[in-house]
Amino acid sequence: MGCGASVSQNENSEEQIYQNEELNRLLQERGDVSDYSIPQIALCQMSYPPITPSCKSKKELLAAGSDSALQSRDITINTASLLNHTCNELVKILTEELVSNLSKVRAIYSLIASLDIAQISAPAEEELIPKAPLEYVLKKIKNYQGNHAHLFCALCRVACVPCEVVSGYNKSSSYQLGKQIDRKKLAAQWNAVYVEQEWRLVDCFWSTVCVVGGEDSDQWDVLDVNGRLVTDRKISGDNKITHRINDFYFLPDPHSLKSTHIPRRKEWQLLPEKQQISITDFEQAAYTRERYYELGIRTLDSELDKCRLKADQGQVTIDLEIIEDSPSIDFKYMLFKAKSSKTDASFEKFVLFERGNGFARYETNIPLEGEFKLDIFGKDGRKHNSMDLVCSYIIECVTGSDDKEPLPDDPAIGWGAETGHLSAFGIKPVTHKTGTITTTTGTVDIKFSLSQPVELMCLMLSNSHTKEQLDQYIYLEVTNEECIIHVTLPKKGVYACELFANEEGLPGEMQNVCNYVIKYHNKKVTHNPLPYLPRNRAGAFTKAKELGVEVVKPTCPVVVTKDSKFEVQVKASDDIILYSSLHHCEQKSTASNQQVCYIKEEGRFDLTLERSGTYCFALYTGSENGSQLQNVYNCVIHNQAESTAKQSGTSELPKYKVIHTKEGGAQLPISKSSSENILASMSRERGLADESSCKVNIADDGKKATIDIKVFENGVYLVDVYARSNQESTVILKERYKVIHEGGVVNKKEVEVEEKEEEVESEDETPEEESEEDVRIRELKQKLLNAIASGDEENLASAIEEFKAAGDIPDPKKILAKAERELQIIRMRRRLVAVTQSEDIEELEETLIEANSIKHRGKLDKEIAAAKKRLEKLRNMDELRNAVFKLDQRTVAEIKSFSSPPEPIKIVMKGTLLLLGNTKGDMKDWRSIVALIGKTGKESLKRRVMEFRIRNLTMEVADEAKQLLSPMSLTEVRDASTGAATFYLWSLAMIEEAEQRHEKQ
Repeated sequence: MGCGASVSQNENSEEQIYQNEELNRLLQERGDVSDYSIPQIALCQMSYPPITPSCKSKKELLAAGSDSALQSRDITINTASLLNHTCNELVKILTEELVSNLSKVRAIYSLIASLDIAQISAPAEEELIPKAPLEYVLKKIKNYQGNHAHLFCALCRVACVPCEVVSGYNKSSSYQLGKQIDRKKLAAQWNAVYVEQEWRLVDCFWSTVCVVGGEDSDQWDVLDVNGRLVTDRKISGDNKITHRINDFYFLPDPHSLKSTHIPRRKEWQLLPEKQQISITDFEQAAYTRERYYELGIRTLDSELDKCRLKADQGQVTIDLEIIEDSPSIDFKYMLFKAKSSKTDASFEKFVLFERGNGFARYETNIPLEGEFKLDIFGKDGRKHNSMDLVCSYIIECVTGSDDKEPLPDDPAIGWGAETGHLSAFGIKPVTHKTGTITTTTGTVDIKFSLSQPVELMCLMLSNSHTKEQLDQYIYLEVTNEECIIHVTLPKKGVYACELFANEEGLPGEMQNVCNYVIKYHNKKVTHNPLPYLPRNRAGAFTKAKELGVEVVKPTCPVVVTKDSKFEVQVKASDDIILYSSLHHCEQKSTASNQQVCYIKEEGRFDLTLERSGTYCFALYTGSENGSQLQNVYNCVIHNQAESTAKQSGTSELPKYKVIHTKEGGAQLPISKSSSENILASMSRERGLADESSCKVNIADDGKKATIDIKVFENGVYLVDVYARSNQESTVILKERYKVIHEGGVVNKKEVEVEEKEEEVESEDETPEEESEEDVRIRELKQKLLNAIASGDEENLASAIEEFKAAGDIPDPKKILAKAERELQIIRMRRRLVAVTQSEDIEELEETLIEANSIKHRGKLDKEIAAAKKRLEKLRNMDELRNAVFKLDQRTVAEIKSFSSPPEPIKIVMKGTLLLLGNTKGDMKDWRSIVALIGKTGKESLKRRVMEFRIRNLTMEVADEAKQLLSPMSLTEVRDASTGAATFYLWSLAMIEEAEQRHEKQ
């Protein structure tokens, strides 16, 4: 069987001649071809195996043709050196000791896939072997005059492996979803190679090149992003080619290329005739990428085989079946609106994503007419580091949905209960498994079984209520073997019910494990809120077990009673101090000791339930002097007995007072009567809090109380403030605070040390009789403390100097050390602000190192973040500047060689020269532009770019250049000239930097 190319009568003769000339050019290497017994002239006249559909799967093929000699070979080392051999020498090196054609092909493919074309530099001219693969890479592929397919084909044929160059079209970065194929822009070549007795396809270019960005930004605006999307393929912005090896395109199953590659000759689809598609089918086909097949996805609805979906009143369902599902498979989505759509309205959360066992489902409810695009991303955590595109669809909405209300939330894990997130914590849904629940009564009980102890919390969201309002309509009932989410809906509408979990006793934020959309359609029935229930949970908390507190009676945390007398029996050691609260939705305040009587000797709380309806009883532990309370148990009591007290209307809970902190601390002044003691409980909004994450101290002088809060980790914390009368065990909810800490992790030991440093002598501590020296020292200390509080650099520096000049002053509380540290922070803040305005990368790096060495407790976080952002920006600009500097002189010469250049080249070079200081008068025609490009020495184009300083660029010039460049995309420019594309990217970056500087000014 020969290894040359056969010329088919069906093949385009002009195209075949071109292919053969390219291959022959590579193979004519100073007589080396004879070593492989391949006659140069007869190369394209040898017979080839007939083209027949592939039979084996890729997995079967690779298993059958594995070669142990290939396993330990590293063919990516010294790539440029390897390429600088003749074809025959290179193939000998690559295929030495390899037996099967598959192994030889794999070795050749691995070398080509490892090529980062942009990074391969040319050796000295005298060292470059003529007509070697390296010469082809540098002079042809790098300048878009050759391609990977010809190089791969030439090397395979030298290795006596039958190989063809397949011509056709692929959906590359220039492809516009749902549009007719542009046969000029999307023309492409890949390979067919004969291994293991069958033809297989290989696309070395798609295996080695990743295009970040695309033309989507010209056509679409992002509307809705599900969760936090991290992907190799950024959706907006211009194309940027990066190197990434993707073995999917090495011998893929032919059906997996149907969506992205179509050869001119149908038989090269390597599919049975009935499965082959036409160019029209190809244009209309759903856009599925390699991740679709890597995750084992298929669609059962034939409508989903097409990229355009008709939405009936904005509603479309996309069901993706996952053949071999796993909890590690995850999905995200992005919804776009066509820029050509009539409406300018923006919206989000109109896509319901449900993740179930063996499927991922997307249901749209788009309220507007127009054209939309849905991109679905996915990854398998066992194989992939990041999200990548799975598939894309165009959604055509002739009329929008009648239901204009968006979903209440857009959780990253989607909706539904059949996910691995639940099973990871031993939780299994019992009553509701799908993501949507419909109710006509407004009450829903969602039950789960528990196979292990776990921390749980739930919440509810809607578009018409705040989360705090809805906290009184949802709670968890937790026992050893099950948990139930009890939901009572206030009125007609759409609600989100979300469940969070974590390991038992583990502090920190809980993970979202399950979500439901609840639709309540009955507008005639409304419901009143439940009484206040701390942390929205009935049952015992982990802290109860740790402290040895056990509630013996009732045995169930949710109880129905017809008796106005109710008993709670508790077992606890004598050193445990217990407090309680009792809430009813119709009471204006928490119940008093008249309704809750604690008989400590018997460990019993006797409750008097004066009203019918629902009560919530909460049990706390705490210290006798009134520091932090710990909620250890809650009980919900539905009292069906007749009321013995007068109805007083629905109570309103104290509203949350929100406090933002970046320094990890807050002080809350609390008004109180002389007979009251103040207590407080603190918890994370969505997790457990312990002393490693937060701390509460209360100072109470009898007339007022101050709650000192310290927070050591980012997050949202809830503080409930209670009051109790002397000697009483019942506490009354007085105030509620929501503390939001966004300043990063705070070192707890540093805080404790600083607390001691910050203690200031109060007036009560001042001696009745002071000497003049004592007065002088006290005044100097107070002056230093006032200067610290002022935050004024000059004032603080002066106070420090005066304190030091006073001699050896006793300073047990290290006020001077604190002042010096504060001055250091102020000065560093000023430096960071100044250096963020500069263009000096080295100065920025040094300043950031210094700033991070200071113990600033989050006080410099904002300035450090801004400086880091500026550094990243400058590094990017520097890379673009270097890309211009490293341009091959031949590339610049190519730009100058045009007598009448393509319009993109002319516009880009004109815009670049404008930014560099030339005027329109200097560039009357292309000849004058070429003259400016061709200058040498200090006036050379590259040198001017390297020495360009953004501070010299006026906004007038930047705007003028922007107007020139903005109508074009990177793809248009790159198609005209790769060199011009480099200048285009540099120019855009300079314009953006000028605009940002102008905004700041």
